[in-house]
Amino acid sequence: MNWDNGYYTKEFTKFWTERIAETCNPPLIISGLGFDPRSMMAAKNLIESGNKPFVLPIDFSVESSDDKNGTLNQSINKNRALLKQFKTIHSPLKIDMFDSRNRAIGGRQIVSKIYNIRHHFKQFSDVIIDIGGLPRSLFAPLLSFIIKNKKNLNIKNIHIASLPNETLDLGIISDQILEPTFMYGFEKPSSDEEKYVWIPIIGKNDPTRLLKIHNRIDKACIETCPILPFRRSNPRQTDELILDLKQVLFEEIRTFNNNIIYVDHSSPFSVYREIVKLSDYYNRLLQNLPGNVMVLITPLDNKTSSIGAIIAAVEKRLPIMYAETTNYRVPNSDILLDPINIEPIEIWVAGEAYDN
Repeated sequence: MNWDNGYYTKEFTKFWTERIAETCNPPLIISGLGFDPRSMMAAKNLIESGNKPFVLPIDFSVESSDDKNGTLNQSINKNRALLKQFKTIHSPLKIDMFDSRNRAIGGRQIVSKIYNIRHHFKQFSDVIIDIGGLPRSLFAPLLSFIIKNKKNLNIKNIHIASLPNETLDLGIISDQILEPTFMYGFEKPSSDEEKYVWIPIIGKNDPTRLLKIHNRIDKACIETCPILPFRRSNPRQTDELILDLKQVLFEEIRTFNNNIIYVDHSSPFSVYREIVKLSDYYNRLLQNLPGNVMVLITPLDNKTSSIGAIIAAVEKRLPIMYAETTNYRVPNSDILLDPINIEPIEIWVAGEAYDN
């Protein structure tokens, strides 16, 4: 599948009001049921605009090493109470994020449980994955699986609702980071002899995770091409990010200046096109080298840009490496309980928009 002319809009409410009137069929929204206040916000938005979506809640476990006043639990309970407003097609799907040895298993579990209830999807023209309250390690394998198995799952159209919010994105901090692994649902190297061109998509100051992933692949990495955000509204923000990551990017990872690529991270399809272009370029450039060289993606920016990375990985059959978080820290816990009003971004990733 090719997303060169992918469709997305920041007018989520307008799009869905018109779409539901056209199909006479409310969408199904797959939504996280965690502590993030963006959980189920896409469904809430449609309810408030007079539409009546169905919801499939995903209940996943999270922990906090700094939740002395129980704010995370309060936020989770607030989201559970919100769930009562919606029509659900199934009880919440319970996902264990880690096994007894602290290995990430959430991606495998969510794919298996979605497959087991696939008969529910046939009645809907549209399925929306609301990623606002879902971690990457769940929504990335889920989206990859659904795109690849759309027909077998009885899904006609696949959409993403993304809810970027800088206050929440920067205010929810990963506290304990596991060893990096290849993400479930994507390509994996066929041997330990693989070499990599590494494309980390960086949008915030997260040096610990960035360096941990680099150290995991350092001996096999022949080139690093970071994708950084280009923000027309605040270009200095990118300069500040480079200064914050100067030691890691240039001294630890040894990145060349001319390898840094600037892309509008608010557009998932801009990120997608850049990764596809890089993949094609390095495949041509390195095809005569002995051994196998793979382009390896690491999404570390906001979830909207991660969608671009995921669909590029699906199209080009690329691996994704990520380091999962077992604990979160929210220094300003008020951001979890304060009222927020975010208009989601609608991203149409498969179905009628691409059938011609």
